[in-house]
Amino acid sequence: MAARPELVRLLEHVRVPAMVLSDRLDVLALNPVAKRLFVHGASAGPGSWNLAVFLFLAPEAREFYVEWDRLAADTVGQLRATAGRHPEDRQLARLIDRLRAESDTFHRLWSRADVEVRTHGTKSFRHPAVGTLTFTYETLDLSGPERQRLVTLTPVPNDPTEAALHLLTSWATDSTVPAARQPQDA
Repeated sequence: MAARPELVRLLEHVRVPAMVLSDRLDVLALNPVAKRLFVHGASAGPGSWNLAVFLFLAPEAREFYVEWDRLAADTVGQLRATAGRHPEDRQLARLIDRLRAESDTFHRLWSRADVEVRTHGTKSFRHPAVGTLTFTYETLDLSGPERQRLVTLTPVPNDPTEAALHLLTSWATDSTVPAARQPQDA
């Protein structure tokens, strides 16, 4: 599945981190500043990176997501809600089977049968080059058969995240800066 071309063009004009996801949490498109924020997976390319797989199976996810435990529970609940809406979705069933088999935490949380629909809130990330960033996020479900959503991350006002986002934005416009800068390079 690919992001609609119109959404990809929209992302190019958004100045905060923004992405298009499937309801299975496949990353379909990222704007340049989101690519600088999500350094661990952005290089995988559109459609080949899933946020739930990263969250539960990548060791670096526990360091990247400040509130990993809360996000893990919310993510399982969100996937359960999607499974309830689309019980015929074989790709989703395979994703859930994989996560249940490879992550004890996912298996335990899935067994609780919690359902969660997240549309907004706050998230904090530990970026390897600029430190901890805190954003409010908005998730906009887009109508259409593609089951896509637009997610934007806006820095919390009067927070150091604003300055760090400015730096990430400048890197996003400078093709000479590597996507995965190390903290000592910042």
